[in-house]
Amino acid sequence: MIELRGPKAYAVGLEVITVSVLNQNSSNYFQRKDSGSFRSGCTYLRLKSIPTGTYQIIPSTFLPGQVGPFFLYVHSTHPVKLTKIK
Repeated sequence: MIELRGPKAYAVGLEVITVSVLNQNSSNYFQRKDSGSFRSGCTYLRLKSIPTGTYQIIPSTFLPGQVGPFFLYVHSTHPVKLTKIK
């Protein structure tokens, strides 16, 4: 599960894009998933049994240029390595 928290005044959303996977034939393979409609202050995206691979997580606000304290949480039953891309 991926969770994004920010100021309640901001509408936030998440998108996950597959960069590469070991098994594209997996029944849980996807190219892109998102958290749906932007939500005030907090949103999450639950992904089950995704194939081993590299994924890009894109947190966003509905309006551009909104800054503030944002927190991104990733919960997994397996080890996860996160790298910040600038």
